[in-house]
Amino acid sequence: LAAPPPPPPPPQQKRYYRCNAYTLPCRSNPLNVTDVPGLACPGGRQPMMVEMKWAPGAGEAPGKAAQAEEQPSTGGYVKEVVTYLVMDDLTVEPMSTISAVMLLKKFDVKDCSALDEMTVELGPKECVKLLKASLDSTTALTDVFSGGVSIDRLE
Repeated sequence: LAAPPPPPPPPQQKRYYRCNAYTLPCRSNPLNVTDVPGLACPGGRQPMMVEMKWAPGAGEAPGKAAQAEEQPSTGGYVKEVVTYLVMDDLTVEPMSTISAVMLLKKFDVKDCSALDEMTVELGPKECVKLLKASLDSTTALTDVFSGGVSIDRLE
């Protein structure tokens, strides 16, 4: 029986450096920071060698930001594993089972078979239509993707 491989070492915390010059652009207010020690400072043209200390924010574990930086970023507002609900007025909220039940209660939905789920293609034309509809209406999604038939318009 072979022993399992040892776990990988924890990622090292990233180090940041500032200019060590006391010239006017950099004096006591480092405007430029790098993770490459010795890089010439764009402001003072001196080597950036003074290591800066990371101060974690409230509720953030020390080193958490450095670990997050090591992960590839996908960017954007929407995260991979979370489902989001886009409301008719284009507000975006994280979706969960509880929030779905609360939403059904809020709109007094008695018969779930009356609900409809739509998957739509969102290209440049649709984006422009959504932007225009959002200026004129509180039911932009319905106006653009369901031919403008919304509950607000029926009442």
